[in-house]
Amino acid sequence: SPPPPLHYNSPPPPQVYYNSPPPPPVHYSSLPPPPQVHYSSPPPPPQVHYSSPPPPPVHHSSPPPPAVIHHSPPPPSPEYEGPLPPVIGVSYASPPPPPFY
Repeated sequence: SPPPPLHYNSPPPPQVYYNSPPPPPVHYSSLPPPPQVHYSSPPPPPQVHYSSPPPPPVHHSSPPPPAVIHHSPPPPSPEYEGPLPPVIGVSYASPPPPPFY
């Protein structure tokens, strides 16, 4: 009777054989790391695109120059009065009368 119980204790060894599947998980762990690196690549490009908006502000700096042009209109006014006094204006008024005659 005592010898059979010892035989019953023999099944434990097969359990150790069942512990062999653990190695496969290591293979699964090798796959996850690579994908993470791929995910880190997309973030950099978006940052560069976000850096493009800064240039527009320079365009905003362009409005100041036009202000100087607005100051230019005053000078043209006196120039308009210049051609009136000279005889050149009369010469232009002289040709039209002959054809009209």
